Amino acid sequence: METFVDHYIRKLDVDGFRVDAVTWNFFPNWAEGLAYPGYKSIYASARLFERVRREAAKVKPELLFVTESSGPLFHTSFDLTYNYDELWMYGGLLPVKPGTVPRGGRKVQIDARQMAEWLELRKLSLPPSLGRVHQADSHDTKQSTNLFNRQIFGEVGQRLVFAWCAFLDGGIMNFTGAEQGLEEQYKAILAVRERHRALVVGDIDYLGAEPSNNRVFAPIRRSGSEWAMPVLSFSDAPVSTTLKLDKFGIRAGAKIREALSGETREVVGRELSLELPAYAVQLWTEVK
Repeated sequence: METFVDHYIRKLDVDGFRVDAVTWNFFPNWAEGLAYPGYKSIYASARLFERVRREAAKVKPELLFVTESSGPLFHTSFDLTYNYDELWMYGGLLPVKPGTVPRGGRKVQIDARQMAEWLELRKLSLPPSLGRVHQADSHDTKQSTNLFNRQIFGEVGQRLVFAWCAFLDGGIMNFTGAEQGLEEQYKAILAVRERHRALVVGDIDYLGAEPSNNRVFAPIRRSGSEWAMPVLSFSDAPVSTTLKLDKFGIRAGAKIREALSGETREVVGRELSLELPAYAVQLWTEVK
């Protein structure tokens, strides 16, 4: 009998697998008449996928495994998870168009500082080896609302959500069609991401810059000596903020550049002061 490994990896040379609804399929055994049916345990598939991963790695160690599960249970068998545990924050941070409800609803209203605190706590609770794929739109968000998020948050709000997904740690994906009307802005954000290694593989400190305005999100990304600081405003009006830079080795006199506009500055003192337009999307990096 041709096995999973024989067919998909040896024969088809598959590079990775996405496993849908991993905690909805009640493995490990679907055989009829068993005294211990798989549906008795919602997490029974965890050991099964550990075995799958071990066998697959014998043939192709670099295989990538992605799942929808957001928690730490499957970190031994999957490299990446979806960001379903984050989706509630979109509606908690941004106003929505009348008559629309985002996936996850609008049960809790938060500001950018509270979001950063939540993200930092989640980072502490998950294994460092488990990556995340952030989605501004997916088949599930579209299916549950029958709308793309740009139709819920507006194009300006959706550009902010997409930048947030692109600048966080992990990967990014986009549901086909969600980019309509925003193609050039999406391209610019992705091009900036690809030019800065710190955004692709760097560590993240969600709280380190300590924005003085609680509607501003400014995590610090670092890879070796390279750093990048996204600055995102979740305010529908212009705001001012200061950002602390000295704890990251960014000293007075350092020349920095905003990557999307090309604006350059020289750091004065230990802080960066910014005047941000509504729903601002910026990325500050050091000029080498």
